[in-house]
Amino acid sequence: MGEGLEGTGTRMRQRLVPALRELGPLLAGLALIAAVGVGFAWSQRPGDPPTTGRAPASTTVVEAPTGAVRGVVVGPDGEPVEGVVVKVVTAPFEPYFAGPNPASAVPAGATWSGITGPDGTYEITRVTPGPHRVVVSPDGGDWATWWVGEAALADDAEDVQVEEDEVLRLDLTAMPAARIRGAVSEPFATAGGSRGETGESDGSVTEVVVERQTDDAWVEVARVRPGRAGRYEVDGLAAGRHRVLVDSPRSGIVHAPSATSEDDARVVELGVGQAAEVDVVVPPPALVTGRLTTSTGLPLPDREIRFSTGYRVVDPRFPALPTTTRSVRTDSEGRYAVRLGTGLWSVQTDLRCRGPQQREVDVVAGQDMASDLVEDAVATVSGQVTDRAGRPLSGVDVFLSTPGSVCGQAATTDADGRWTLTGVAPGRARIEYAVTTRGSQLRYFHPGVTKPGLATRVEVALGATVTGVDADLP
Repeated sequence: MGEGLEGTGTRMRQRLVPALRELGPLLAGLALIAAVGVGFAWSQRPGDPPTTGRAPASTTVVEAPTGAVRGVVVGPDGEPVEGVVVKVVTAPFEPYFAGPNPASAVPAGATWSGITGPDGTYEITRVTPGPHRVVVSPDGGDWATWWVGEAALADDAEDVQVEEDEVLRLDLTAMPAARIRGAVSEPFATAGGSRGETGESDGSVTEVVVERQTDDAWVEVARVRPGRAGRYEVDGLAAGRHRVLVDSPRSGIVHAPSATSEDDARVVELGVGQAAEVDVVVPPPALVTGRLTTSTGLPLPDREIRFSTGYRVVDPRFPALPTTTRSVRTDSEGRYAVRLGTGLWSVQTDLRCRGPQQREVDVVAGQDMASDLVEDAVATVSGQVTDRAGRPLSGVDVFLSTPGSVCGQAATTDADGRWTLTGVAPGRARIEYAVTTRGSQLRYFHPGVTKPGLATRVEVALGATVTGVDADLP
């Protein structure tokens, strides 16, 4: 019986083995499909973002092609110079001053830099191919700012061409720096507005400016603030013609030695590595005096007079704004006194509208002057606006202009319909009223008509107080 069972088992194995061999590929395929299904279900479990079933694309970073600049820096004697900074820069070349020395001027474009070793060699890598300019010792100290092409300024330098995947050999010469130093003396402002005395700087000098002469003009190369006792020093200068000026908040622009005109400025010829002592004596601001009156000689007391200069454009859509303003009030006789620096000052009173008699004052520091001012726009006009039923109208815009005025004036009626305008010039005043209702504006002419030809003009005498200018609007 045992043998029968064994024989039966043998026969069964003989039948199953071929069958399993035939089913093997099918079972493997089913297992692969099941595995993919389980993986997909796992990838789509709650909280996970859906997938597309595609592998993410690989990212390859490709660096832009670059070049290099390499060379040796020597001094005028041909010996290698250690510790000199070399910079490769590209446009724009407009410099800003990062420090007290002109050598600190860094162009606004892209910059690559290197520093020389003990043997004077330098290497600047990863430079974008193209035209560039190269400067030696742009950090000042004992060496001057010197551009390739034997130029002291970037605008006068020559271009060098950096090629892709190539090294540009550029040997350079460092030039010993020239220096300008000196002292700035300016007047002290004493109590009561007296002239004061000239002595050491009291710190009110804004800055000392050093300019270098080029083929076309004088160009600013340094700007420093004086230290104690008004002392200043500028190093890192290239050889050439230079001049020094002071921008004083009291006296304006003053050129060394004490000139308010650049024609009288001292010019210093600096050689390689030379130093010069240039002192600047700032003259006291000019004392400008005068009277503010009407054209008939009537004094205008307690009026503010504003002197403005140094205009700058903040927004091209609007007039320029002054950078410096001085204000003074007239006394009981209409007299005033103010100290002003060199410059052309525009004059305006606190009256709303400037008359044609207003003008500019050309001031030179150290030279006192008298300037009487005439202002006839001193009248006052007032009135009330009502409707045809006699009810006051508030919020009505009132506009007034006269032939003797260079600008119009405006006011808005109050809750009682009343309005007042001061600083009105003499003449036959034209008055308009603007009523805004539901976004629309209706304009009327005094005393309440719609056609300009039917309007009534109001006679305003010099300095008069005109009241009762009333209007009835529909």
